[in-house]
Amino acid sequence: MIERLRQLARGDAERVGTKAANLGELSRLGLPVPDGFVIDQQSASAFQNQVATEGLDAETNRLILDAFHDLRADRVAVRSSANVEDSDASSFAGVFESILNVGADGLVKAVIRCWSSAATARVLAYSDARGVLPTEIRVAVIVQVMVDADAAGVCFTSDPVTGDETRPYVEIVSGLGDALVAGRAAPDAYSFDSNSGRVVTIERGRNGAGDAVDLAMITRIVTESCRIRAHFGQPQDVEFAVEGGNIHYLQTRPISFRGSDDSRRDK
Repeated sequence: MIERLRQLARGDAERVGTKAANLGELSRLGLPVPDGFVIDQQSASAFQNQVATEGLDAETNRLILDAFHDLRADRVAVRSSANVEDSDASSFAGVFESILNVGADGLVKAVIRCWSSAATARVLAYSDARGVLPTEIRVAVIVQVMVDADAAGVCFTSDPVTGDETRPYVEIVSGLGDALVAGRAAPDAYSFDSNSGRVVTIERGRNGAGDAVDLAMITRIVTESCRIRAHFGQPQDVEFAVEGGNIHYLQTRPISFRGSDDSRRDK
C-alpha cells in the first residue's frame, strides 16, 4: 500500500516504520515537512520478492510512478523507514541506503536499492552487534520531495553529551546534511539555554552555514524542536534543512546520548 506521509501518525509505525510515522506526526503538528509518500513494509516485502524472481511488473511500476507524479516534483529523496530504526535502543543512523536527487527515470531503481540495503554487510553487522536477526528487519520506503538545501543540520533538544535538557544543541552545515550525518563535515555549532532562550556558545566550522541561516532562524528551529520533544515526551534528535529562508523538517528520533555507540556526534 502507498500512503501519503501527511496521513500517517505514530500508531502507524508498525506498518510504515518509525521514520515515516514520525514525519506524519510532525505534519499533524503543523510543522513544515516535505510532501511525500511511503510504500509500507508489507508491500515493500512483496515487491522485493517479486524483484528477486521476475522484476517489478508494469502495474507496480505504475503505482510508484503515479504517486511520484502526484507530488508534482522534479526530484525526490528515497529513504528507508525500517522497523528497527529510530528506537530508544538503537538508531541505525546512516546504516540503510538513502538516495538523493532522484528523478522519474531512476525512481523504481532507487526504491529497489533502498529495499535491498537491508541485506548489505553494513546492516547485517550492525544488526548482529545489537542482537537483531536479519529476518526481523522489515523496510518500508519513503519518497519525499527533494529539498535543495542552502543549509542543513540537526537539533538535539538536550545536550547530547551530558543529557542536560536545558541545553539544546544545534549543528548546521552549508548545503545538504548528508556529510554532517556521516561525520564528514565540520559544522557551525550553537548551544542554547532553554530557560532564557538565549545562545550560550557559538562555534564556527569550516563547513558552516555562513549567511544562509541567521540566529533568528536557529532560535526558531530550537523552539520548534523543543515543541517536538514535548509532543513525543522524550529528548529528540531533529533533522532539518533550510531552502530559500524556509525551514523543512526531515526526521525526528530519540537522542542516542554519547556513551552509546549510536551517538550521531561520534560518527
